[in-house]
Amino acid sequence: MMRSTIFSVSLLLATGCFGLHGSDDDGSSTDDIGDAPPPRDMGPRDMAPRPVDLPVYLDSTPPPVDFAVEPGCGPEAFDVSCGTRAVPANVPFELPVSIGGPDRCYCGERVSCSVETVDAPTGLEVVLHTAICADDLLCDGCFPYIEGSCALPALAPGVHQVWVDDGSNRWPVFSLAAGSPAAGEICRTPAEPDECRATGISELVRAGEICHPETARAGARETITVVDQCGTCGDTPGVCHAWVDTTALVPTVAVEPTMKRSDCAEGCPTVCMRREYECVLPELEPGTVYQVAVNGPEGRRLGFSLPVTDEGPRPSEVCEGPTD
Repeated sequence: MMRSTIFSVSLLLATGCFGLHGSDDDGSSTDDIGDAPPPRDMGPRDMAPRPVDLPVYLDSTPPPVDFAVEPGCGPEAFDVSCGTRAVPANVPFELPVSIGGPDRCYCGERVSCSVETVDAPTGLEVVLHTAICADDLLCDGCFPYIEGSCALPALAPGVHQVWVDDGSNRWPVFSLAAGSPAAGEICRTPAEPDECRATGISELVRAGEICHPETARAGARETITVVDQCGTCGDTPGVCHAWVDTTALVPTVAVEPTMKRSDCAEGCPTVCMRREYECVLPELEPGTVYQVAVNGPEGRRLGFSLPVTDEGPRPSEVCEGPTD
C-alpha cells in the first residue's frame, strides 16, 4: 500500500537568460575557436563513469491526490533538470527544474513546484507537481527557458524514483541518487509518458543518426536528437542523461538516451520505425571544442565535434551518423 503526502511548495522567479533562437542563417563567427578538429579516438569503448544506474520502471503508480494549483498558474510538466549527479542525503535539497525548449518564448513567468512524497514498497518516491505562473508580465524579452526548483525533503541514501504529475497524468521520469554530491553538472531530460505502462529496466538507445546544432552557444542549453532508425511502436523515450566527462582525454560531453518498452510493442508490426530521443546538454564553456559521445548498447560511440561560441543566433542543424 502506498501513502502519499504533499510535502512543500517552492516558488522561484523566472530567470532563463539564454540566447534567443533565430534563423538557420546565424552569421556568427568561430574565429576565436578555429576550425573544429577531426573526431579523435575516445579510448576504450566503455561508459565509465556513468552517472546513475539505468532506471527501473515498476508496475505501480502512486495514487492521485487532490492537488490545487495556485491562482494564476497552470499545470505543466518540467522539461529538464540540470544539477548535481547525486543530491545530498539526509538533508532537504532544492532540485532545479526548467520549463521550456529551443523554440519557446517566455518572459516574466515563473515556475511553481509542489512536492509529494510516496511511501512505496520499494522505498520513498517523489512526485513533482510543476506549473507555470503568469503574473504581471511587464517584459518585452523572449527566453527559451524559465527556471525554478522543487524543495525535496531529506532523502535517505540510495536511489529514489521521481515522478511528475501534470494535472491529468503521472508517470516516472528518472531516478535520483541521494548520497555524496559528485562534481560536475548533469542534465536529465525526463522520460515521456506512455499509453501502455512500461515496466522493467530501461534500455540504451542505438544511435543510427544524431541531429545537432553545428555550434553551441555559451550559456545556452542546446538540444540534440538521437535517432533510432529501427525502433518499434512500443518504444517510448526514457530519461536522457548528459554530462561533461572530465575523465576523457579531450573535452567530452557524454550523452546517454534511454528507452522504455511497453506492452504496446506486442501488437507492433515487424518493421523498422524511426524513433527520436531528445537530450538537453549542460551549459558549455566558450572557446572550447567538445567531442560529443553517445552511450549505447554497443558501448560509447563518438558522435560529432561541437564548437562553443560566445553568442549569436540559433545555429543551423545537421544530421549525421556516428563516426565509429
